[in-house]
Amino acid sequence: MESLETFHHKLEVILEQYYEWLKVHGYRVQTVRGYRKCLKKFFQYIKEQDSISMLEHITPKVIYAFQADLFHHEDEEGNRFSMSTQLGILSTLRGFFKYLYDTERLAYDPSSTIKMPKRPHHLPYVPSLEEIAKLLSAVDTSTTLGFRDRAIMEVLYATGIRAGELCALCQYDVDLNQNQLSIREGKGGKERLVPLGEIASRYLQEYLVVVRPELVHDQSIDEVFLSRHGRALLKTDMSQMIRKYRDLAQIEGQLTPHSLRHACASHLLKAGCDIRYIQQLLGHASLSTTQHYTKVEISDLKTVHARCHPRERLADEL
Repeated sequence: MESLETFHHKLEVILEQYYEWLKVHGYRVQTVRGYRKCLKKFFQYIKEQDSISMLEHITPKVIYAFQADLFHHEDEEGNRFSMSTQLGILSTLRGFFKYLYDTERLAYDPSSTIKMPKRPHHLPYVPSLEEIAKLLSAVDTSTTLGFRDRAIMEVLYATGIRAGELCALCQYDVDLNQNQLSIREGKGGKERLVPLGEIASRYLQEYLVVVRPELVHDQSIDEVFLSRHGRALLKTDMSQMIRKYRDLAQIEGQLTPHSLRHACASHLLKAGCDIRYIQQLLGHASLSTTQHYTKVEISDLKTVHARCHPRERLADEL
């Protein structure tokens, strides 16, 4: 039997091999970073169990105990992990153990019997046209960072791309002559072209020509959007930025960068865009995923129902 120190070192080596395997198989850098963060929680839990000194000691019973620990875990502020967070960690864990089984490091997959928590289903918050206008107007574009922020939000709303895709966007991905972006770091390693639109294109062009050079500290960094210190922006930077302008615009909804993606899809749908074009724009493999992004509120449905249903039109005559 291995010593605990030897076993823990072996785990670190296997994990690094797994992360390299993910990269080789086309997983995005941001995705691998997220998997690393999730697996760190599990292996921190394993290191606290003195009885586990071999991979074979990680049984379904151990994983069930970790799942219970996740459910009851509280951070320093007394907040528990959401069901979505728990699901993400457990899904990542299953992927890792499948890798161990497929590469014959384990004779069986101890995670295969996990009963996954149900993903909460709720309609996403979709900012209205008026709220989007207020959000954009809250930006002071006379400053370097203000203009950058406005360009970011214009691009997010115009294209519906993910925050991670915008962070990974490089200068060679921008084609201002054709008013389009090449998304090379899409979910699942898929690439696609997305239209940029005239207004977003104008903001992006001025940002690249006038504003970005003021932010560049290292010429080797090719990402489009940079921080005040010249590094590539992170998703957390954008989340903080959106919250800042939400507060300035006095918008009550919980706006995030993803809210602009929802808004792009929802507003296109309401304007009569075919949902299959929206599917292509958002980069969804399944139409059912797009439908989740474009669910309308019941008030909208009632309005359409009252205007279009033949029995409702007949009611006006009674």
